Parts: sequence; C-alpha cells; structure tokens
Amino acid sequence: MRGSRTAPGGPRPGSAARRPGSSTAPVAAPPAAALCAVLAAAFLVSACSFDYGQALAEDLAERTPNAVFTGFTHTVVQDNRPILRIEAARAEIFDRKSLVRLSDVSFTEMRDGRVLAYGSADGASLRTDTEDAEFFGSVSLRSEEEGVSIRTAYLSWNASDRVLSGPEDGETGIERDDGSFLRGSGFRADARRKGISFSGKTEGLLVREAGE
Repeated sequence: MRGSRTAPGGPRPGSAARRPGSSTAPVAAPPAAALCAVLAAAFLVSACSFDYGQALAEDLAERTPNAVFTGFTHTVVQDNRPILRIEAARAEIFDRKSLVRLSDVSFTEMRDGRVLAYGSADGASLRTDTEDAEFFGSVSLRSEEEGVSIRTAYLSWNASDRVLSGPEDGETGIERDDGSFLRGSGFRADARRKGISFSGKTEGLLVREAGE
C-alpha cells in the first residue's frame, strides 16, 4: 500500500585547541529537521484504520498496526509551500498506542525552496501523543543553516524537555564546517539552552577566529 499525504500546517581561519575529557560546549541546537519530524508525526495517525471488531482489536492492538504504507511520503505544507518532507520505505501506524514506526527513513526541512536541514536513519519510532521520538541504526543529521552534522547509532528526543540524547555507552560525533568536532559518549543537547554536553569520555578540536 503506497501512501502520500499532505497536511497544512566555510571554514574560517583561526587557532585550534584540542580538548580531551568530559566537555560542555555552547554550540548551536540540534538540526531543526529532527524536531520537526516529530511534530509532523501528529498528522500521520489519521491516515486510515480498520475495524477488527472490539475483542480482536484489543487483543491485537499491541502488535498489529492499523495501517501499513510502503514507499511512504509525507509532506507538511505551510502558506502553500512545503516546509518538511518525510520519506520511508515502510510506515506502520498504531492508533491505540499513538505510535508510528518508520524504516529506512529520511527527512528534509525546507524554507522558500531552500534546504535548511536533512537527515536519515535506519528506523524511527514517533509518539504522536507526547511528540517524543527515537532514531536508531545509522543516524545522520545535517543542518545547512548552522553548518553542523551529527552522526551516531541512536538518538532520542524528549519533546517536553526539548532534549536530544545519544547513547550512554556509544559514540556520538558532531562536526562543524569550520573544522571543529566533538566525539564522545553520553551526548545530550538542550534545545532551550542551545548547548550540548557529553557525560562520558570526550575528545575534540575547537577552531576559533584569531583574536577570540
């Protein structure tokens, strides 16, 4: 079943300093596309549902999706212009659990026809009631606006706290276009404070303009 729905809605010269160990750095917030993808999931649950009958539905609700799409594409439009596109090889929608599962997923955030951010993951789980999300497998996020890339094996988004977290025992890498990078475990990004931290062993290279 194919689904396609639309909903309203350079490097700089400078000096380098190596900073091993645990680190907290006031860099830009995580790419906006990761957050927008969660918000867009709220539009997915109305795709379609099937009446299994009350008793059977309750028995199968935990493991049977209400709808399955292959070759899935979902576009969010604002003021008659696309602002977010989500694509997945497969999408499973669980109405009763307020859950959307996506496999081989990619997303692109746009403004006035210009790509702001994009990303991909082997899989994702999106909660439509809380707007929390998990991305897993080979996770890659890129903000063209901020010049920042994130690569890891797992990311979770807590919508109420506006916090993006990586694996406690796995590495998350962050690279900027100016050559700066940070790599470590226990990654955490606070979107409100626009800062990141690593709770585990961390290494990196911070590039600053001359005179800073």
